[in-house]
Amino acid sequence: SVVFISSALGMILTSKEAKRSGPLHDSAQTALEMIRTGQVGNKSRDIFEPLRLACETRSDKLMIASLDCISKLISCSFFAEEPSDRCPPSPPSPAFNRRRSMRAPQSNISRPSFIDLVIHTIASCHSETAPEAVSLQVVKALLSLVLSPTIYVHRSSLLKVVRTVYNVFLLSTDPVNQTAAQGALTQIVHHIFTRCRLTRLNNPEDASSHRPSANSRRLLTSFKNGIMTVLPLTESSGFLPSASAMELPESGHAQGALTVNDMSIQDAFLVFQALCKSTMEPVNNERCHDPKSHSMRSKLLSLHLVLTVLNSHMELIVNPAAIIYSISSHEATTFIQAINQYLCLCLSRNAVSPVPQVFAVSVELFWHILSGMRTELKKEIKVLLHEIFIPILEMQMSTLKQKAVVLAMLSKFFQRPQALVEMYLNYDCDGEVVDSIYGQ
Repeated sequence: SVVFISSALGMILTSKEAKRSGPLHDSAQTALEMIRTGQVGNKSRDIFEPLRLACETRSDKLMIASLDCISKLISCSFFAEEPSDRCPPSPPSPAFNRRRSMRAPQSNISRPSFIDLVIHTIASCHSETAPEAVSLQVVKALLSLVLSPTIYVHRSSLLKVVRTVYNVFLLSTDPVNQTAAQGALTQIVHHIFTRCRLTRLNNPEDASSHRPSANSRRLLTSFKNGIMTVLPLTESSGFLPSASAMELPESGHAQGALTVNDMSIQDAFLVFQALCKSTMEPVNNERCHDPKSHSMRSKLLSLHLVLTVLNSHMELIVNPAAIIYSISSHEATTFIQAINQYLCLCLSRNAVSPVPQVFAVSVELFWHILSGMRTELKKEIKVLLHEIFIPILEMQMSTLKQKAVVLAMLSKFFQRPQALVEMYLNYDCDGEVVDSIYGQ
């Protein structure tokens, strides 16, 4: 790592930007002196400072060199954190500071952690006008940071990483950068869910206590003439929620700091929530229905990432031991109950899309819900079948392609004899059911 630092600092020190900026020149000189005297190990912030200031110059050459150096330092575990079973919160927003839910000392609240500073520095290098070479280095650095085994990125900092890589994919015109950003997002999402450790509930009473409450919100209300009416979300729209919108516990289980696994599950929920909300962004202009348009690329990318989660991490989603603790309701909520409204709204708003690519992914999402969440989302599945997918088969306005895709999905599901029996017993034999799903 010393070689990487020395090379980057040498370039910074001899640059014209360093000659114009006293702080940049002095910090680079100090860092080089520390390297010569062997003080690198315990002076991470001081070594990082000239790299941070170099990125702030907005010089393409210095940003590329600094970001490349940061990526290599991350790979060498230069920014390693002390291992801990409990994880303090990342720098919260002013609104969160007022809650003081984690009871952190004021000194910890006012000063961002070193890792958060590194993430902010890397993310700040990307903008709408950033050169493609800089954007590619941003993606590489953020991917290395999240996947590092010695660094734990969570909450608002993790969302900032996802948002930045997501924006690189949308704003870049270089196919290489688009492919790199899409691949990085897929790896990041996989990593976020994979680091959640699963446990099994051995006590039946514990399992029953984690079941969804009876007063869970009903999401879908009616479907007439091909138009879905959906109860509005209480949160404001947008790709990623602000830090003030995140909820951390302050009573019961979490009077102290959350465990690393608690934070991991919460991170997985926040990212999944953000992806679902991104898929619900309206596309009003007919020109935006072009798969190459900005809004449609955003929607398709989010839909594919949601599909990736359902395809690879169903065990976590339906595990009753995957718990999220809420500060507003003071209740423990299972992961599937927490994502319920976002997943169902994501599906209902996209399953009626006239864009073939969006419709196909939506049908694939519903197949995963049918296959892996029949027990947990029984009522939601009934509504989706009655109000969306069966009407698609019946309506004349549906295209032949849409009907074929839905029939292929149902045929795939009913290849298992047990599925046919479950469908009949759970819906047609239910005394509250008015319409016969099995009969239809």
